[in-house]
Amino acid sequence: MLKKTYYRCKPLVRLLVSFLTLWFVKCNTNINKIELIKLSEYDKRLPSLEDFLTELENVSIIECGAICLMNKFVCVGVFYNALTKFCKLPNDYPNKTMDYGVQPGWGFWNTECNSGWLYHSDHCYLLNHTQKSWHDAKLQCESNGAFLADINSAEENSWITEKLIGSNSTDQTWIGASDEAIEGIFIWSKTNSTLKFSNWREGEKNDFKGEDCLSITHNTGKWNDRHCSIHLSFICKKIT
Repeated sequence: MLKKTYYRCKPLVRLLVSFLTLWFVKCNTNINKIELIKLSEYDKRLPSLEDFLTELENVSIIECGAICLMNKFVCVGVFYNALTKFCKLPNDYPNKTMDYGVQPGWGFWNTECNSGWLYHSDHCYLLNHTQKSWHDAKLQCESNGAFLADINSAEENSWITEKLIGSNSTDQTWIGASDEAIEGIFIWSKTNSTLKFSNWREGEKNDFKGEDCLSITHNTGKWNDRHCSIHLSFICKKIT
């Protein structure tokens, strides 16, 4: 009900709300603690939406983000023009179905994920460099309200390899599947479901001397089964 009512606000009322919000933001001493993540795929792009939640001129990106956070029940990010200092809060998260115009200076900043986490397709991801066993990595993710990451498509696997890991090394990182219950059948720990997508390295999975837990290779994105007791970095994932 709140969301529908907010969308139907008269332009003058919405403008008044925006300026009152900005006044509050400018008086907020914690404004510089706000964390924003810029998504480069939306650089110089602005959706041709008929209506935005809020539109304000002559504000900083931090003020723009703060306004979004104050309207968090409907706002997940901001479009901001660094050249004109113009701030727009979209009605919905940007997606491929929206009609975009190419306009210099515009970019999109996400406010959904905590500092250190990256946003992708309605989820937040964290590459934790602490070396842990697979089981301890799983518990660590769960203690942060997340889970040891599942990967359900080639697109997600590529994004994790290129954007989240972003390394040319041959190191490996834990992800959230194992075949400890039934040998040869890997199960995602979060959903207790079998793999709908896989990206095994050549010769894998081979259960070499009892390898039961799943890892992803940094530079290739290929998967490997490893001994669960080995200490590796790991990827946590959570729904926004």
